[in-house]
Amino acid sequence: MELITSRENQKIKDIIHLMASKRTRGESGRFAFEGLKLASDALDAGIRIERLFFTERASEKKIEKFETLLNAAEQCYMITEALCQKISETDSPQGVFCQCYLPHQELILKKEGGYLLLSSLQDPGNVGAILRSVNAFSLRGVILSEDCPDLFSPKVIRASMGGVFRASALVTVSLESTIRHLREIGVPVYAAALSSESIAIDQIDLKGAAVIIGNEGGGISPEIIKLCDRSLIIPISVGCDSLNAAVAAGIISWEMRSRAMKE
Repeated sequence: MELITSRENQKIKDIIHLMASKRTRGESGRFAFEGLKLASDALDAGIRIERLFFTERASEKKIEKFETLLNAAEQCYMITEALCQKISETDSPQGVFCQCYLPHQELILKKEGGYLLLSSLQDPGNVGAILRSVNAFSLRGVILSEDCPDLFSPKVIRASMGGVFRASALVTVSLESTIRHLREIGVPVYAAALSSESIAIDQIDLKGAAVIIGNEGGGISPEIIKLCDRSLIIPISVGCDSLNAAVAAGIISWEMRSRAMKE
């Protein structure tokens, strides 16, 4: 097994570029991330591992799980602790890095609904946490506008705890067109937005619906709100300004799942 010691090694440069650049991921059809558990989650989800990089110390932990990854990866490389520090984006590197082929993602919109739509979110951590909620409450999928953080960036993958590998997701070039299509096939679409006409979430039947979560700072644009059936709010205590986007999405996801389970 090859030992890589140089920062100038092209394979090391490749994985660093993949972790840093959305454009590189798109053009190469590959993505990369750090962590033994996440690597196992990706493998369990059917994602193909092209290259596995690891330190000697990391290879001595959780031997059975690690050997499974070794057998699955097309190429395996041991790296030094110094290179581990170079590649890692975390303060406490785990010493295991995966370079994988981007999976083919397809989300066929159905009239049964059960979707979250993300409009111009900025924080990768929020997107990752929302993917966890989508999985936890068995929603049908998540639809993101193009300007949301890349689903396969290391920060989103890490925040999703592997949820990105399991969630059905669609990045749409036009959120407006997607909203129109959902309504055309019979899916009611609600905007999570404060307005004079907003109604409390517990006053709306969200079974089979789609709900839009807006930008952390600016919310949902008036143009998109106008395309929706109506706006909803999550009642909160007086004096509180708003909820974090991921928290709001978690509550809405639970409400959507709860209504569906009552049928």
